[in-house]
Amino acid sequence: MNQLDWLCDSCDVDGWHLGNVVITYTALNALKHQAIGGKGSYDRLRNRCRNNTSIEQQQHQQEEEKEATTAKFSSSSSLDNSITSNFYVFANEHCRDTFVERQSEVDNDKRDIYCTVKVAQWYDNHLGIPNASLILCNDDKCKQIALDMGYNNIITCEQLCDNKLHSIYPTCSEKLALPSSATVVMNNVPDNMAEDGGYTGHYHRSVITKGLQNGTLHQGILRCSVSSWQRGKVVVVSSKNKEIHLMIKGRFNINRAVDGDVVAVEEIHTPTSTSSNDDGDDDDNVAVLPTSGAEAMEERVLEEESTTPEGGIIEKEGRVVGIIKRNWREYAGTLRPIQQEEEEQPQQGDKQHGGGMIGYSKIERIFIPANPRIPNIRIVTKHSNDLDNMRICVVMDTWDRTSRLPQGHWSRILGRCGERDTESSVILHEHNVITRDFSDDVMRCLPPKDFQPDEEEISRRLDLRNVTVCSIDPPGCKDIDDALSCEVLDNGNWRIGVHIADVTHFVHPNTAIDKEAAERCTTVYLVERRTDMLPSLLTTDLCSLVGGKDRLCFSVLWEFQLNKKNGNEEVLKIVNTQFHKAIINSNAALSYAEAQARIDDKNDNSDLTQSIRRLLKAAMIIRRKRMAGGALELASQEVRFELDSETSDPTDVAEYTMKDTNRLVEEFMLLANTSVAEQILKHFPSNSVLRRHPPPKEQQLKSLRSLLEKQGVKGFQFGSNRELSRSLNTVCNKKDDPYFNRLVRIMTTRTMNQAQYFCTGEVENGMFSHYGLAMGLYTHFTSPIRRYADILVHRLLMASLGIRPLPPQLNDKTAVIEQCDKINFRHRNAQFAGRASAELHTYLYFNKNGPCTADAVITRVRARIGGLRRGGGSLQVVVPRYGIDGVCKLDDNNKDDDEWICDEDKMIAVNDKSKITLAVFDHIQVKIMADNTDFRFKTVMTFLEKSKSNEIDTFEEAEANRKKVDKEMCPDRISRDDKPNV
Repeated sequence: MNQLDWLCDSCDVDGWHLGNVVITYTALNALKHQAIGGKGSYDRLRNRCRNNTSIEQQQHQQEEEKEATTAKFSSSSSLDNSITSNFYVFANEHCRDTFVERQSEVDNDKRDIYCTVKVAQWYDNHLGIPNASLILCNDDKCKQIALDMGYNNIITCEQLCDNKLHSIYPTCSEKLALPSSATVVMNNVPDNMAEDGGYTGHYHRSVITKGLQNGTLHQGILRCSVSSWQRGKVVVVSSKNKEIHLMIKGRFNINRAVDGDVVAVEEIHTPTSTSSNDDGDDDDNVAVLPTSGAEAMEERVLEEESTTPEGGIIEKEGRVVGIIKRNWREYAGTLRPIQQEEEEQPQQGDKQHGGGMIGYSKIERIFIPANPRIPNIRIVTKHSNDLDNMRICVVMDTWDRTSRLPQGHWSRILGRCGERDTESSVILHEHNVITRDFSDDVMRCLPPKDFQPDEEEISRRLDLRNVTVCSIDPPGCKDIDDALSCEVLDNGNWRIGVHIADVTHFVHPNTAIDKEAAERCTTVYLVERRTDMLPSLLTTDLCSLVGGKDRLCFSVLWEFQLNKKNGNEEVLKIVNTQFHKAIINSNAALSYAEAQARIDDKNDNSDLTQSIRRLLKAAMIIRRKRMAGGALELASQEVRFELDSETSDPTDVAEYTMKDTNRLVEEFMLLANTSVAEQILKHFPSNSVLRRHPPPKEQQLKSLRSLLEKQGVKGFQFGSNRELSRSLNTVCNKKDDPYFNRLVRIMTTRTMNQAQYFCTGEVENGMFSHYGLAMGLYTHFTSPIRRYADILVHRLLMASLGIRPLPPQLNDKTAVIEQCDKINFRHRNAQFAGRASAELHTYLYFNKNGPCTADAVITRVRARIGGLRRGGGSLQVVVPRYGIDGVCKLDDNNKDDDEWICDEDKMIAVNDKSKITLAVFDHIQVKIMADNTDFRFKTVMTFLEKSKSNEIDTFEEAEANRKKVDKEMCPDRISRDDKPNV
């Protein structure tokens, strides 16, 4: 048997028992098909097992291909398979000496033990050492079965942790999963609540299969509300291609499903009473509106994910009747303070657990996840005091029918709760950002630190080291991936170059570093830190286009002819476009402000400054043409945090302001990206990686038009991007109200769909365009240091020029599609992580400085449930003073919230008692303060009153105030990534 023969070559008879772990194929296969948490455990364990033989490799490859579609973004896929491992899979089902016949009177669990004992006995005989093998089993019941078979060298997991491993790993027993009990599988139709007060049982798999076939059940992914695990929806498509949103309300209808689970859902024809479905206690966290700007943003993006045309969405109510595939993972959060737990009584209907001590000095605690989408989790721990006020990670083990909450165990400690570094780690963890150190295999792919291109390499490149080149970036930028040049040619034309770091010279396809970058997909920027896609030796040194050093680059060169049209209006015409592998030596690495100062200094006529001025002139001409073609100039509330030079705590918050040099860089990055898109699509029409931006949803723009008409703004048109752009620049451009102009652009931004990377062989040609940029073709080429999509595009461009052949990764359309999906997933998570970091630093600022009152402008009225609601509504507002937006509560805890009636259709909120009416664009006074309820650190705003005229700063006053704040900024600033992400 080949799968056994190769093990013999590795047998260390004298030390076999010291470090080798054998897993039977039977046990591994059972784990794979375990309903709860099995697949994730299987993936992690399978990746640790050795697969040196061709049979094992082939079997594993087939398994991976089979599961690829359902585990596309599994973190296990990023495990480094090259690590040394002493885990082995024993193919016991195919070995004569270890095979155990299936008998109807023997259940699967008992047969699994029989199989394990047979393998242990085989190894004892094979090695010639009695009791050479030690069997590790789940519990005393399994141990007794082995003892009855006459095999005595067996130990339970708890005994192993408490006796043999405790001195080395004191918290080992904490990682053991809790046993499952009281799980009920039902074949009959469930009620809303079981008779015993617990959850209803899930349907048997055969019943689910039949229901899916006859249409009485629907399958989909549960997406819970961003602010409550007790409210979610499952999106399915009907036989008539109509998108159905099955709304799941209340914990009994959620029925132990967790956000991300693939579930079977049954329609409910009688609406559920929320009051009877939710108990409203602290465990349930029954909030149904976003409570922060980050949550509101994420909710909006998720709402926009619908792919069905307007009017094709049907909304119904449903309940979960089965879990088809669990999506449980490791969750970050904090234990509820034990004093609070002691004040509460055990919940009715939760019969599995009580409270307090549970043997061996273990204490039951309630874990509060940082993500409100996830329910609280019960854990049992011996280290209760050590875990108090700490951010920890917890894994769900089981969720029994009679248990109000799931059970789990803690796995690791992230740090002390409330500390900025710890909270940033929580953000990265919750947004699935890979933060592990780069492996030795990845680091071995790097060139030496003193790398210099040799003469042979230089001879293959266009030598531009004598050309005046500079980079323009945010202050303190170290990963400089683009530089610009502008030469005046002998014929009077301008040759403008965009020079991009040649990352693919160092990152070759299918190497360890390439695989790691393909998994990370993007560099993630938080306010005070970043998580790199590539090792720093490349990002901040060898690839970074720093000043004064020879650097390899990939250049786009245009020859522009400058003409005059219609009198004095100047126009640029591209007469030639070239792509080259090149080498440059940048004259300067400038910040936006430094480049702007050179432009504005009339006494500076150096070659570098004149080059920048020509670049700016060309950029403004290109921009004018692009805007006339329908490109949208939208707006968002970008926040800049000033960080204390000693503690790095935020000292102030201010809105970020664009300079002309920002526009300069943006225009040429856009032009380079679209030029490259045209080149690669021409050569690879079915395998190119492009970026598209679908048009906004018409209904959302209609709602915005209705709001504008109530403000007396007529003629808001949006039939095309050109019409929308013209409307924003004319009818929505009040010269006497800059606030209004900015808000309309912010609100228009919120109607936009998300831009996406895609494979050209997957999408029809008519859907390639980028709506917001008004470009027919677009891609990302200009930031390969921080985006994997750009690395793919560089390889496509090289192949189109005949520099290198197209790698297999890009020859396979299916592989390109899957990689684009992964990039979109990682990119969106990176955006959410960045916004969450901004929310964290806003919280830290107000937590340190205390509550304040500020003027805010209403951008949306939100009802608690449905379009019209008495009580519990809120407002979406923008606070110009701080450049932030968020959700403003209409009531505080001391007032009767039933006074307010919120109407989302009319976008007004009326106080039934005082008759105050609030509408979109109204200025109001809000109280801003830090809130740490349930250790979910956020900034909350509460409505105080309508702003009086003397309380509303003019736009100029607000800007002056912001600039005054800027003067108080500390010199040691840690910048966010504010390069144009176009």
